[in-house]
Amino acid sequence: MKPVQITAFLLSALGWLLSSCSSGAEDPISYYTPTAVPDSITFVDIPDTVLRVISDSVYLASYQIDLDGDSQNDVEFNLEYIHSNCTFTSHVNFSTTVRTLHSDASLLLKNNTPPWGNTVSLISGDSILQQLPTDYYWGDEGGIYYYSCSYNTQGHTFNGINEYLPVRLRKGTDIHLGWIRLHQDGWVTTSSSPDAGYMEFTIRSWAYNNTPGNNIIAGQTQ
Repeated sequence: MKPVQITAFLLSALGWLLSSCSSGAEDPISYYTPTAVPDSITFVDIPDTVLRVISDSVYLASYQIDLDGDSQNDVEFNLEYIHSNCTFTSHVNFSTTVRTLHSDASLLLKNNTPPWGNTVSLISGDSILQQLPTDYYWGDEGGIYYYSCSYNTQGHTFNGINEYLPVRLRKGTDIHLGWIRLHQDGWVTTSSSPDAGYMEFTIRSWAYNNTPGNNIIAGQTQ
């Protein structure tokens, strides 16, 4: 083979080799890295809604929330005044409870806790996950607070630091996680008698993740 022909052959082979390598490097299947679907948060910030019960006057206060704006209420809070005599035989007893209003809504609860304190309260920045650690579960009713003056006891409370209640919504086969921001005040005595007073519970805001399956951070608004 003549020198000119050899040179042309080598250049042709080198061009084919470079073309093959370049094509492989640009292969979208071999080198594609999937990215997570970004969060899309619905955040509802309402004026503080205060539930108040008063000894011997207002015995029950309730409030319902439509978390996702579909005209169906999802969660109900109840603040209840039960007893009116602070003695050794009976006692002032206030309780705050929360329940879901249909099977597609649920609350994060914890096992092995008193009934009045089995709701989970998180601080801003805590993660709300679909996969739960041991002793936690998604349920339909939980206790938030309990007060007894005769036994001088106060139960679990959303107290200004731990203010976020994790919630979960199911839409078809999709799961959406969210939170409700709450504040529980203790019993306030209004006279020298321990029987006279009131207690308040406040609903402040809520949010949920529109992206199915994504986690949400307590306090996350966008």
